[in-house]
Amino acid sequence: MALEPYFFAQLGLGVALVLVAVLPRIVSDWPVSLPVFSLALGYLLFSLPVGLPTPDPLAYGSVVEKLAELGVILALTGAGLKLDRRPGLRNWAS
Repeated sequence: MALEPYFFAQLGLGVALVLVAVLPRIVSDWPVSLPVFSLALGYLLFSLPVGLPTPDPLAYGSVVEKLAELGVILALTGAGLKLDRRPGLRNWAS
């Protein structure tokens, strides 16, 4: 049974969601954010000699675009989780 790219996309999304939920509690004493941690994890994975393709953004333009979108979504989710205002028009009025 060959693994499909869809499987890896689901796996990556699942790992990202777990990181969004758990990482801030684990590294609260360190000056590390989720995007920086994700970049370091990606660098570590592609540095290992396991035969992964070279992450060339010019060769894999559509994949890089989707990963950049995912990074922005993760960063905005992390920033949104740090907001300490309750939902409602009165609380958000300037």
